[in-house]
Amino acid sequence: MKNTLCLLIFSLLFIFSCENRPKKKLVYAEDEIATATEANTETDTTVMLVGDLPVFFDSTHYLIFPVGKININKKESSSYSKISRSESGDSGSASIGYLRGDSYSGNLTSLYSQQVDSTELISLIEGNLYIRYFQFLENVRRNTDKEMLLLSVVDTDTNNDKKLNHEDLTSLYLASLDGKILKKLTVDFHLLKDWRIYAVNNRIYFNTMEDADRNGEFNHKDKAHYYFIDLDDNELKISEYNLF
Repeated sequence: MKNTLCLLIFSLLFIFSCENRPKKKLVYAEDEIATATEANTETDTTVMLVGDLPVFFDSTHYLIFPVGKININKKESSSYSKISRSESGDSGSASIGYLRGDSYSGNLTSLYSQQVDSTELISLIEGNLYIRYFQFLENVRRNTDKEMLLLSVVDTDTNNDKKLNHEDLTSLYLASLDGKILKKLTVDFHLLKDWRIYAVNNRIYFNTMEDADRNGEFNHKDKAHYYFIDLDDNELKISEYNLF
């Protein structure tokens, strides 16, 4: 009886939290192009930029250097041991992210690469950004010899709260480790729903939602879009396809 009551309470709390979870919203600026190019965000004086140790993916020719933000404890700002990772990191840790397999997640602002036999740093992506995640496309490397990263990036203050964080819309980017390619895959102000990488044809499929009625919310009245990019294509053309 006690277990049943606990299960009921947990279920009710879960339903309540889901129903009250805030929806991502768009706040349209008068000039959307300017907003998308450079987010007008406030400077956070409680964080500092640090670099992580380089990441190496097997069989590649480059090291990857992540740079990101960590929170500074206001009471002990002079002590490096009192620095904690920004957003969802563990308190007391000076790490900006973590590596798991071919993927790196964290609170990053830029990425650099370096050939293993060189000391020169190459900019892969930088600017007023919040890079949430990047993945090395190992299966694509095996099939095409192309060394590429797929990145999940917040590049626009879409809700106009003067911050770049998880409450803003996320975009997909593609970058090559040699720094010669940096391509945004998603359309500005579209909600990224999902993406999948298929080694069988070296393509990335992804879908987004457009706020068709421009009410600042995403719901069943809006328009779904479906795309793929062919990584065998040197021009990396993005194609949209229709399912209905």
